[in-house]
Amino acid sequence: MSVDDTIDGAPTGQTISSEDNGSDGEVQSTLEGFAPRTPYLGMKFDTWEAAKMHYNMYAKHVGFSMKMSSSRNSVLDKQKDKYLFVYNKSGKNSEKETEAVKMRNRAFTVRTNCQAKMCVKRKGSIWEVTQFIEEHTHEAIKKFALKKFLRSHKKIPKEERKFIDLLDTVNLSAGRIMDIMSELHGTGKVVPYDTKTISNYMASIDEKQKVKDIPELLKHFEELKKEDPNFFYNYKLDSEDRG
Repeated sequence: MSVDDTIDGAPTGQTISSEDNGSDGEVQSTLEGFAPRTPYLGMKFDTWEAAKMHYNMYAKHVGFSMKMSSSRNSVLDKQKDKYLFVYNKSGKNSEKETEAVKMRNRAFTVRTNCQAKMCVKRKGSIWEVTQFIEEHTHEAIKKFALKKFLRSHKKIPKEERKFIDLLDTVNLSAGRIMDIMSELHGTGKVVPYDTKTISNYMASIDEKQKVKDIPELLKHFEELKKEDPNFFYNYKLDSEDRG
């Protein structure tokens, strides 16, 4: 993950390949008591994804949620060379925004103007922390069992998604799957996601499967049409050109 040591007390020089770091948005299980190293100026990573993952693990340890605020392309090779990660409720609410939300009677996200952030820049093949602000203007979530409800920590780790895929094939409900994952973790308090997260993930699986099934269905219709000239079918595509 980090070219430098990433866990307090761990040996230095440990490096995790970008394949092990996962893709953008990937998360790993973070156990209670795990303490990722606090970012610092000059801290180095193999990839920007590794930097994002480390900052997200640090954010969970501290008790806040993070997001990617901005990125920049290099003028030399047109590739990304800078990413900025911030507290997910950073910034200020404008009066116009506040009034519009109140008029529509919708849930309102209160911005805290928190300046906590970490910026990484590409230097050769390595990504280096060039800015880090640790201080927060809000209270952090200290109770470990509540941290999984923070936005950037609600995703299911890759190694557990595969098991949930298997459980989904035997038509178990999201609630039952949550019970099983709680048993595997020892208690539901340390499972890094909730039943709603599992339900949303299962819905996404079903949607992907529907898309995969469409070509097979159309192929079957074509075969029926060859057998029966009077057979007719029609279909429409959505905005993403899916059937």
